[in-house]
Amino acid sequence: VVVDIGAHIGRYTIIASKRVGASGKVIAIEADPSNFEMLNRNIHLNRLANITTLNYAAFSKETKIKLYLPYEELGHTIYNTTMVLDRAKANDKFIEVNANTLDDLLQENGIEQQQVNWIKIDVEGAEFEVLNGATTIISKSKDIALLIEVHNLGGGTNLYRSVKEFLDSFNFKIEFEKTYDSGEKHIIARKQQL
Repeated sequence: VVVDIGAHIGRYTIIASKRVGASGKVIAIEADPSNFEMLNRNIHLNRLANITTLNYAAFSKETKIKLYLPYEELGHTIYNTTMVLDRAKANDKFIEVNANTLDDLLQENGIEQQQVNWIKIDVEGAEFEVLNGATTIISKSKDIALLIEVHNLGGGTNLYRSVKEFLDSFNFKIEFEKTYDSGEKHIIARKQQL
């Protein structure tokens, strides 16, 4: 089972679906309703039957959160959204969206935590919140890897240290790391067997 958190319009979801094939499953989670609609359209156009889509924000608890829509992009079909207030500008609009833990979202959709092999997280600064809501999956899955886009927050704060400490506490080893000029990092971490 592959979980795509921050699925956007489905580029990664579609690749993952084709990669796991008919015997695999992809769970695509996208908070933004406009992106979610486009995600479902792209899945339909590609005739993919092994994907479940959820219009939620993966988070550290069940709640409603503000999803900020950058002012300069309003009116476009696809938004570059952020859930983190520090990154929002004063003139950004927001919508309220449902949020829940990844542990709960998967359980409610009949996915056994230990079945999850791969999680991609691209949530514009809410990475640590997502990880904190996935502790059951991360602790129960024996063979699991994570692809995380670790973003910067306002004031130059980087979540990397918090994410790395979290991964270390669950016995993950970073196998790949790339740092971009913006300071954003992409990492792949795999759980080590004891």
